[in-house]
Amino acid sequence: MRRVMTWSLGIASMLAVGICAGLVRYYHRPTHPQVGRLVLPAEPIDLGIVERDSTIAGQFELRNTGDGPVHVKRVLADCGCTKPVIDKDVIAPGEVAHIRFTFTSDGFWRGVVKRIMIDCDNNNAPLPGTLIKAYVKIGARTDVPTVYLGSGRFGDSLTPQQIRIFRDPDCSKEETVKVIGETTGLVFDPRPWNQDGEAIAFPVQIGTSSLSDVPGTYTRNVALAIGTDKVPLSVTYEVLPTARAEPRAALLSFKEAQVIRIRVTCPEILVPGKPTASFGICQALVEDAKDHELVIQVGAIPAASNASKADFDIIHIPYVLAGSGRSETLNVPVTLIP
Repeated sequence: MRRVMTWSLGIASMLAVGICAGLVRYYHRPTHPQVGRLVLPAEPIDLGIVERDSTIAGQFELRNTGDGPVHVKRVLADCGCTKPVIDKDVIAPGEVAHIRFTFTSDGFWRGVVKRIMIDCDNNNAPLPGTLIKAYVKIGARTDVPTVYLGSGRFGDSLTPQQIRIFRDPDCSKEETVKVIGETTGLVFDPRPWNQDGEAIAFPVQIGTSSLSDVPGTYTRNVALAIGTDKVPLSVTYEVLPTARAEPRAALLSFKEAQVIRIRVTCPEILVPGKPTASFGICQALVEDAKDHELVIQVGAIPAASNASKADFDIIHIPYVLAGSGRSETLNVPVTLIP
């Protein structure tokens, strides 16, 4: 009898120890942490075609598919042109948050891709985020804002650098590009334009104003006109020193014995040639010649004037610039009065 009781007590003790150990393991078992999980749009947010210098608004959703809340610290973009704002800081399991943003197209052209990132409590760095893309219309655009046309003298043709012109895909092709605006002192030849990104150059000639032969560096603000688009362009060129005549035009009577003098000056040494007249109404000769100055004497020929009945003539004054060996001719119009 005593042996049976001892055996029973042993079994009971063993059961009690097992139950206690099981309870300890139950209450100390590892638990699965409740973690939030954000699901972002799988495809980029496409804003489509936007105008230049405009601001466009958009939005997208964030969904928490995890079993714990997500605490959003901040939302940020990879560029100051895009400004995102989220409507809630804590996203509970199963909830949706909205990120609203604005994109400013100023300074962009053609395809643009930007990224919005989310910084939350369950990641060490901002999530890769969502892409925002847009196509910014350009109308027409050049690859350079300024062009140096080179240097030359009055009447010279310049060969400027080439300019690439870009337009939107929906613009018509095979148009003519013209230069408009402040073109004083320059002559631009229109050029054809056939395809996007095509490089063109405008042959330019110095000499459309009375100031075109004044030495110096000049800047003209012009525009390239192609279709309905106008592209601003700044052109700079240099007019090299050359001879100048004073007066630029003369008045002469053919009924009186009258002589006028035309003074030609130049920074370089002048080697004069023989002056001539277009219509033979006037006669001209070199009265005085110095290193940097010529004096041309001009008078009318009465018989010739009466015979031709013309009221003007043009005096051609040829000379050579000794420094450069360049041959030039000054043309001075002479008006004849009775």
